Amino acid sequence: MSSASLSSELETTIRRLLDDETVEDFAANAEFRQKVLNRPEAASVLVDLAVSDNGRLQRAASMLCLFDRTAVKPLAASLSRPDPLWRSRVLNLIWTLAHAAEFWEGPAILEDIRGFLVPLLSDQSVVSPDYPYPPEILRDYRVCDEAYVLWRNLSYRQYDDSLFIGMASDERDVEISTLRTQVDGVA
Repeated sequence: MSSASLSSELETTIRRLLDDETVEDFAANAEFRQKVLNRPEAASVLVDLAVSDNGRLQRAASMLCLFDRTAVKPLAASLSRPDPLWRSRVLNLIWTLAHAAEFWEGPAILEDIRGFLVPLLSDQSVVSPDYPYPPEILRDYRVCDEAYVLWRNLSYRQYDDSLFIGMASDERDVEISTLRTQVDGVA
């Protein structure tokens, strides 16, 4: 079977599983485990499908969370989309993948996605959490804030973001600027 045929078969399988609302637990689904999870390119296919249909993001995220670190780079590559809410969702999903990993690989993940994350440290787009019962944030929360928190969380597993989140925007800007200066000095 050709690689194009295998790729098309993989995409068809993933689409069918995403659209099948009777499948609630992908980890328990034999077809997902046998035909999708063991294919390294499946993470990229999932991200492409989620990008093309934002409505699939939640179910695609449920699948992506079952992958190991292989899902992180395709997710990070999608951060270039000009949609702040998308970027926010992807940053949160990357953190979920890093946090759920069997072994802590935060610094390695950060190294993998560094080039995708650096531009977001300058993104002032305001995002509102789009999930039920979001935490009460008394200030605007921006993509650059989320990128900063993800960077720090990947750098230091025990990072407590509550102090940063409680800062005023201008105070957070100073912290982000300091990180950007450090990053530029290392680049």
